[in-house]
Amino acid sequence: MTLFITSKKVPPLQGVTISPEHMCKNFTHAIIASRSWELACIEVSESIPETTLRFLPKLCKRIIVNCPDKPSHHQMVLLTELYPNLSGKIRKAYLRGENITNVLPEVWKLGEDT
Repeated sequence: MTLFITSKKVPPLQGVTISPEHMCKNFTHAIIASRSWELACIEVSESIPETTLRFLPKLCKRIIVNCPDKPSHHQMVLLTELYPNLSGKIRKAYLRGENITNVLPEVWKLGEDT
């Protein structure tokens, strides 16, 4: 099953969609933690609280993100939660002002099939 964390509309029957604004709610974490996910497609947003994504790498076989080329500090922190093994490269790209999508294994373009 696919997990989408995005504010955009996802075609029906593609998976479970959660709005970034709901990531601070306890019931959302219960839903996410109740299963393992084949794929997580995440729109890295300012409205997702820090530390709420750190458990996803353990629950998801594959994670792809949509984020700006030059993320904010908050978005960079979320990316390091999602990709702990790439956290040094993500921070380095952020501090140098480089395109962060070059560091990430996969990038999800909103509107594309997953």
